[in-house]
Amino acid sequence: MNRMRQIVSKKKRRYQQDGFDLDLTYIRPNVIAMGYPADSYEGVYRNHIVDVSRFLSSKHGDKFYIYNLCVESERQYDYSRFNNHVCSEFSFEDHNPPTIRMILGFCQHAKTQLKEMADRTLVIHCKAGKGRTGVMSCCFLLYYYRQEHNDPLATLKFYAQQRTSNEKGVTIPSQRRYVEYFGHLLNNRVMYIPKQILFTGLLITYEQNQVFTSSLSYTVKSADHRIQYQSFEIPLERDSTIGRDLPPNYSVLHATHKHFIPPPNQQCRIPLEEDVLIEIFVTKTKRGKSVKEKLCHFWFNTFFLVEPKMQAILSDVNERQAESKLGTLSSCLISECGHKHLYTMTKTDIDGLHKDKLHRLSPSSFTVSVLFDYIPTPSLIIQPTDQSCKLPDTRSPVNLKLIESSNDSTLIIGPSDKLIDNDELQQNNETNDKLNSAKTNSNCDNNNRNRRKDRSTSSNRRAFALYPNCLSDWDSTDSESGTNELNLNDELETCQTRC
Repeated sequence: MNRMRQIVSKKKRRYQQDGFDLDLTYIRPNVIAMGYPADSYEGVYRNHIVDVSRFLSSKHGDKFYIYNLCVESERQYDYSRFNNHVCSEFSFEDHNPPTIRMILGFCQHAKTQLKEMADRTLVIHCKAGKGRTGVMSCCFLLYYYRQEHNDPLATLKFYAQQRTSNEKGVTIPSQRRYVEYFGHLLNNRVMYIPKQILFTGLLITYEQNQVFTSSLSYTVKSADHRIQYQSFEIPLERDSTIGRDLPPNYSVLHATHKHFIPPPNQQCRIPLEEDVLIEIFVTKTKRGKSVKEKLCHFWFNTFFLVEPKMQAILSDVNERQAESKLGTLSSCLISECGHKHLYTMTKTDIDGLHKDKLHRLSPSSFTVSVLFDYIPTPSLIIQPTDQSCKLPDTRSPVNLKLIESSNDSTLIIGPSDKLIDNDELQQNNETNDKLNSAKTNSNCDNNNRNRRKDRSTSSNRRAFALYPNCLSDWDSTDSESGTNELNLNDELETCQTRC
């Protein structure tokens, strides 16, 4: 049984003393990182909850506090086994980073636990006790032990050395990026005020002599995984001949690199705020059928693209260490888009591609840049309450404009700076009538009308989606824009989370 547990824990260091053999490591004398305390059959090859309870009781008595970072329902357990000294309020999905605000809330909550009882030990775990656990452990070290841990990359390395025998601690790029984000916030004593940007598209780049044989598409999601934008497929060249298989409405911008951007009638202006998830998909042909598969994804936070001190850090590549996953901030003039700001991720900065050492998934020079504009008017600042460290669920009002595509077969609805005027509305209504008159199945018409009615009454989503009738619908709920203001260096009067 011990052999099986060692195989499952891989290169993570185990506590093998005093009759215990647990996937558990002391990062500091009062900070423990461990694997999930399982019950029933999983306890055969993971930490068994009985053994963990016995260990904590024998080593720390009643002076411990556990943080369960697993959001999965099957990873919840009987907290009474640990005298209910367990908090699961800071859980997030596997292989993803927590939000900046969740990191802050966690650090403040953990600080309170240590202040209440000086010799209390914090026990942090996720499923395997490495990635998610490492993110929160490193952030807490940066927050609470500032004299010893003030460099985010050095702290990540310290955690990797303590937790693993091969120094592979937090390896997912987005998770490492958020540790760096948080460390730079603390080091620069910057007040965290959520900022908005206007997302206008992705710029996909790779060297001219490299081949990418799939079409790409992408989605933009907020922290709660609601879709904010869904792109059309972006066809890529099949060989190194410039423009040979490239449609005329896509542009190659440089002779030595391939750049693919959406044409003007497929560009967008989507307001994004705080934590953003970009997911990129490939469409391949398998057995004569087109199959859409997820290629990669990455997270970023808009505050770091707007705050001047953070801009300086993201723009300075000369001082950047090779291990950094921050990405690079720049700007350029693009013929199809005008002057744009770019937040660029190289292949090693992107989740899912960072392990592609043989470049089977994408070319070695593959990069993705977020194209965006700044919003001159700052967001309304709302003072935080003493009940929660989370932002309210609010979104900015979006004006809509109807645009007819160049092939006269699809209607695109997207954000615009102004509402559609009457002449344009009449013209587009005539186009809609032509499309609708071509339908012969009345039941299909009724279904589509009902679907549009359901979308118009939706109050909790804003999404861009394609439907079989060749219409693209944009659902939006107008609401007042709001953000919360938090100073990372000032302790909130009350930031206790009920667990």
